[in-house]
Amino acid sequence: MRDKSDDSEKGVLINSVTNAGWAALGGLQNRDILRAVDGKTVESIESLKKIIEEINQTKPTHITFFVRRGITTRLIELEPTW
Repeated sequence: MRDKSDDSEKGVLINSVTNAGWAALGGLQNRDILRAVDGKTVESIESLKKIIEEINQTKPTHITFFVRRGITTRLIELEPTW
């Protein structure tokens, strides 16, 4: 992952997804731009790390990703098994 350099669009660019890994199983793909997680804006890798830490502590029943893929925007909902 890397921070987006284009200021017109906030988010973190996913530059690698492992086949059969958790991200791939969740529907994320290479070149997706992760814009928000559970309604919290992802502005940088650091903000994403904070969101992930909070998710690991609270262990919600659903996690929602707001993802830009090419010209489309997707909402991906996961149900983790903690």
